[in-house]
Amino acid sequence: YRQVTPKEAQRIANEGGFVVAASENPHGHGHVATVRPEGIEGDNPPEDGNGPLLSNIGRTVGVRNQNWAFPKTETVRYYTPRSEGD
Repeated sequence: YRQVTPKEAQRIANEGGFVVAASENPHGHGHVATVRPEGIEGDNPPEDGNGPLLSNIGRTVGVRNQNWAFPKTETVRYYTPRSEGD
């Protein structure tokens, strides 16, 4: 896996690629979610979302942006499988 920026993560997901969003919480467990392509029929993320669109399962379940899926105090990192030659 290689780390990508939030903008790259959304682009990769929109193109059909796989991206994981992850955070580490030193005071408890971390959280993971997958980045979801934008524009899928039936998705209804909150209008004030920031960051990539995520398929989230946790305290909230559904399609949410980063600011709704992860605590604002945690650093979120994005990872995608390495392509050949990396």
